[in-house]
Amino acid sequence: MKKTITYHAKGIFHGYLWDNGKGTYPTISFSSTSKENLDKQINDAIINGTISPKKDFQAILGAGMEIETKTVIEVEGKEFSRVESEFEFYGENDEETKEFIRNNWW
Repeated sequence: MKKTITYHAKGIFHGYLWDNGKGTYPTISFSSTSKENLDKQINDAIINGTISPKKDFQAILGAGMEIETKTVIEVEGKEFSRVESEFEFYGENDEETKEFIRNNWW
């Protein structure tokens, strides 16, 4: 029996635009074979600004991310998979921002 676990994440980040207004935008996608590495990728991307596929933000504050955990087990040459999903926040997110992200995540 062989077991493989992978993690995938995508979501919405928020921050300050160059005109000093606030805004949100979809994040890039992240993947890893460990949850700890996935968390580090997301936190690093918030800090260095690479969570954004665009450069329209002066500062990125935080993000709400849908985390998918996929477990694949191979038994006698057949694969069986299970996907679980949860929503997590990273960076700086006040309650108003969390509520906005929850209500606008699609």
